[in-house]
Amino acid sequence: MPRQIRKCSRGILLVLPLLVGTGCSIQLTCTNPFARCNGGCQPGISGEPVLPNPPPPAQGPPPHEQISLMSQQLAASQDRARIERAHLQQLHNKVEDREQVLGLAESEIIAAKNEITEAREKILRMQKETEALKKRLERAEKDNQATMESMIRLLERMLQSGNMPRQP
Repeated sequence: MPRQIRKCSRGILLVLPLLVGTGCSIQLTCTNPFARCNGGCQPGISGEPVLPNPPPPAQGPPPHEQISLMSQQLAASQDRARIERAHLQQLHNKVEDREQVLGLAESEIIAAKNEITEAREKILRMQKETEALKKRLERAEKDNQATMESMIRLLERMLQSGNMPRQP
C-alpha cells in the first residue's frame, strides 16, 4: 500500500507543501469515478493537481490615466512637502527669536544679580563704617565729657584759691 500512495502522489508530494505553505488552495478531482486508490482520489488526468482558475485581472484605468493620476499625486505631495518645509522654517525662526530673547533676558538677569550683590556688599560696608563711626563718636563724646569735667574742676579750684588769670 505505501507504494501505491507514492505512485499516486509522486508529483503532489513535492509540490503540495510548497503550494500549501504559500497559502494556495488545491482542488483534487477524480478522473475515474470507479478507480480505487487507498490514499484517496487521483489528481487530474496528467497526475497533477487541478488548481482553481486564477481571479481575473483587476480592471483599472488605462496606463496614461494612471500616469496622470500619479503625476497629480506627486505634485500634491511635493506641494505638501513645500508647505511643511515653510512651516518648519517658520517654527525654526520662532525658536531662534525666542532663544535670542531668552539670551538677552538671561544676560539682564545676570547683570541685575551682580548689581544686587554689589549693593548688598556696599550696604554691609556702610553698616560697618557706620558702626565704626558711632564708636568713634562715642569715644569723642566721652573724651569731650572728660575734658569738660576736668576744665570745670580746674576752674572751680582756681576760683577757690583765688588765682584767677587776668584778662589781657
